[in-house]
Amino acid sequence: MNNVNDIEATEDFIGDQLAWLLQHKSNSGLVWNQLATLVGVKSSTLSVFAGGNYQGDRAKIARNIYRYRQMLFPAQWDPKLGIHVT
Repeated sequence: MNNVNDIEATEDFIGDQLAWLLQHKSNSGLVWNQLATLVGVKSSTLSVFAGGNYQGDRAKIARNIYRYRQMLFPAQWDPKLGIHVT
């Protein structure tokens, strides 16, 4: 498992976490309130982030999403990226 604090939260990283979150919400049937609890942020914060309008620390939210993803899926080493990926 990667230490999420060691990952540079680039716009690509943030966008990838957002895309995954939206797909996961659709596939799982979870509502924002449930996802927010799992991700560790307020429901209103997560829904605004998902809508692309969040003006706060987007990197922090993305890292929380990534942390949640790591709990769901076993990580595999990606030699090209030099990190474990889910």
